[in-house]
Amino acid sequence: MPSTKTKENFPIVISASRMCDLPRWYPQFLITEIRKRIENGQKIHSLVIWTKHPAALLNSPLLDELVDLKNSGVQLYFQITITGMGNKVCGYDKLQRPWKPEPNAPSKEESLRILPQIISLAGHPQRIRLRIDPILQVNDGKLEYYTNYEECLDTVEKCASLGIHNYSFSLVEPGIYKKVDHRFRELGIELIIFEETFRAKIKQNFNELEEKLGVSISACCVKGWPVSSCIDGELLQNLHPSKSKVSLRQPHSRPLCGCTASIDIGGWPPKLCPTGCDYCYARPLYHSYTDD
Repeated sequence: MPSTKTKENFPIVISASRMCDLPRWYPQFLITEIRKRIENGQKIHSLVIWTKHPAALLNSPLLDELVDLKNSGVQLYFQITITGMGNKVCGYDKLQRPWKPEPNAPSKEESLRILPQIISLAGHPQRIRLRIDPILQVNDGKLEYYTNYEECLDTVEKCASLGIHNYSFSLVEPGIYKKVDHRFRELGIELIIFEETFRAKIKQNFNELEEKLGVSISACCVKGWPVSSCIDGELLQNLHPSKSKVSLRQPHSRPLCGCTASIDIGGWPPKLCPTGCDYCYARPLYHSYTDD
């Protein structure tokens, strides 16, 4: 019996990348991969770029390539991560050395300062999804408590004033990724579970910010929160200058993930991301990015 399935014939969405900060560490690879697809006749609807290093988007030759893509009809959409932990001492490890969970990320202040230029590059603040991702809480090697939660609330307030509407967060907890648990044990830093009272506080505070600022704060694959879409085909269609269509198929790569179809170009073969975040699930287990 003949198949009733029809092959999708939409322009593609490229994701660059969930697994590695390509703009900062591999800009030429990013440029080459995009050009290769265009030369092979693939039509690109949107280029979704993920980075903790927004300033890297303004460096040539990557900036020149992005401007050319935008002028050719490719929509630029940026997932910018600001956790408040960039290059910041957040405690001490078991040897009483200063602990920076994001040792080679820019500071929050540096990233916020560059955002107006990123908005200009994207063409509209709605083409930016601001990731306060992840939120964590720990007891460090001195048994002192730390969380970046309050920093994230402040980031939403500051970015909303720039017209950025969409935000997403995740929670780092023990028991999600074995190698992350192992890494924190080696550091002598205890990851703390978010108990129901804290989760309720997060929901309440985020709901209040949404109402106060007119923003949307979504959870990225967090149990107890609704399914959300970091790559949202309907949003990309609505924001595209020509309103062209894109696939709305949902691969459901993880539970609670509502992202629509995209091609991620940074995950395989694996690339080291020297930003070096201790909580990163994509970071190899035995690889240090510090100078110690």
